[in-house]
Amino acid sequence: MTERVAVAIVGGGSTGLAAALALRAVGVDVRVYERAPRLEALGAGITLWSNALHVLRRLGVEDHVVERSNPLVRGETRRVDASVLVGFDFEPLSRALGAPCIALQRSDLLAGLARAVPAGVLEFGAELVALEDHGGAVELAFADGRRVRAAVAIGADGIRSRVRAHLGGGEPVYSGYVAYRALHASVESTVPRGLAFETWGRSKRFGALRVGGELVYWFATLNVPQGSTDDRRRATLLEHFGAWHAPIRGLIEATPEASVLRHDVLELARPAELARGRCALAGDAAHAMTPNLGQGACVGLEDAWVLGRAIARFGATPDALRRYAQARRERVARVARDSRRAGRWGQVESPWLGRLRDAAMSTLARPVLARLVRTTLERGVASLDALE
Repeated sequence: MTERVAVAIVGGGSTGLAAALALRAVGVDVRVYERAPRLEALGAGITLWSNALHVLRRLGVEDHVVERSNPLVRGETRRVDASVLVGFDFEPLSRALGAPCIALQRSDLLAGLARAVPAGVLEFGAELVALEDHGGAVELAFADGRRVRAAVAIGADGIRSRVRAHLGGGEPVYSGYVAYRALHASVESTVPRGLAFETWGRSKRFGALRVGGELVYWFATLNVPQGSTDDRRRATLLEHFGAWHAPIRGLIEATPEASVLRHDVLELARPAELARGRCALAGDAAHAMTPNLGQGACVGLEDAWVLGRAIARFGATPDALRRYAQARRERVARVARDSRRAGRWGQVESPWLGRLRDAAMSTLARPVLARLVRTTLERGVASLDALE
């Protein structure tokens, strides 16, 4: 038997759930099809900037998400001896944009969105195996035999999106570095509440911040050849970062080996075509980017809201998806490009270029970086009303 629905969303991550909430709020019949048997948050911690908070506010879930988070008060980019290259105060920016910047566990963001989704909207164990756009409708087939006929289909199914593959989008590419991530339950004030720091060396970085209560989210990056593996993650990290400033060594040593995640940092070389016919892409499926600006999930939430507004105004039609794509194309390309550039700057290997980078960061780059952050967030907030 074929289920009929106005909008079928493939992927139950933050983008997919946010899009479902935006559509349900205006009475659109929507289903979210998630291939996992339950909600699973990949990664450990996440930062949500003011542009993302504006989306959560419009969706009616801001308070629940914020109560599980820690506010970001100050950010610092440091040298390995702990001296500050660039410091950034979040509070003036938060006041100017009318929303805070926060840090929390990825699982808490998903839980905050999922609890607002009405029963019956989110379906688990739905692995997409085929999708066909017949012009008048989209047919989706899932591995368990479920079949769905929808007016439009939205791919919010992540960096290896099967919906993007249907649209002929490119495969993700390796950035040149890997990321290690972990959560550390600390009862000591190893990382002051409200502070996020990232320390830059040559070809590697280490950062930490609190994401809720006493939990510290820490991460590290290393330039390594594509396809490399590491079955001694803590030993590798101690080798590279053990002599850096406190509390870096202590965080690594206090975290169990099994709790340290390691992933290749992948991205789409260029954002995919955001819409074609009765199919559209959002979030990482559309524009998976490096994490250097902390904007991946934030831009995905922007996508979800604008997509919801487009369908609310123009119906579950190809025209609505086309207007969504037009509204988002330049925005997502710009953020992905800026994030890629920031990563290359942070992962510099040459000692000479590293010294040049540090000198620029501590002098000329300060106002430039502050302006980049503010402009990125201001454009994100403004983009939410692109279709109004």
